[in-house]
Amino acid sequence: MIVLIVYGTNSGGTQDVAEIIGKVFSAHEHAVTIKRANEATADDIAVSDLVILGSCSWDREDGKQRQEGQLQEHMYAFANSLAGKTFPEKKFAVFGLGDKSYTEYCGAIDHLEDLVRKLQGQKFGDSLRLDGYFFKLPENQLKAKKWAETLEKTA
Repeated sequence: MIVLIVYGTNSGGTQDVAEIIGKVFSAHEHAVTIKRANEATADDIAVSDLVILGSCSWDREDGKQRQEGQLQEHMYAFANSLAGKTFPEKKFAVFGLGDKSYTEYCGAIDHLEDLVRKLQGQKFGDSLRLDGYFFKLPENQLKAKKWAETLEKTA
C-alpha cells in the first residue's frame, strides 16, 4: 500500500506524530511518504492508497476577528490548493494536536474532516486527538503508535 502522510506543524509535535505513524506503516512494508503541507500536492494524493492528514490547531486572525481551532497555516494553504478537486473512494485518516484548555479543542480535526468530505474521500478510522502533546509526551507518542497500528491492521 502507498501511504502519504501530510502534516502542518508549528513546534514540531505534529511532525513527530507523522514520523511515528510513518514508522508503523513502514514496519509493515508499506511505501510511506511523509511531507510537510507546504510541500504536498494533489498529485501526491492521487498516487496514494491512504492519505493521512495531520495538523495542530492554531489561532488565525481573520480581518478583525481571532478564530481559535484553525488549521496550521501551511495545512490551511494546502487545503485551499485542493479546492475543486475530488478523490472519490480515496481513503483518508486524520489526526490533530490541541489543548483541552482552549475553547476549540483540536478544532483543526473538524476542518480536516470537512476537507475529506469536500474531496469526496472516504474517512478511514476514528480521528486521533492528542491533548497537550509535549506535556504528556510518552503517553501521546504511545497513543499515536497504537492509533497507527489500528489503522494499519484495518487498511
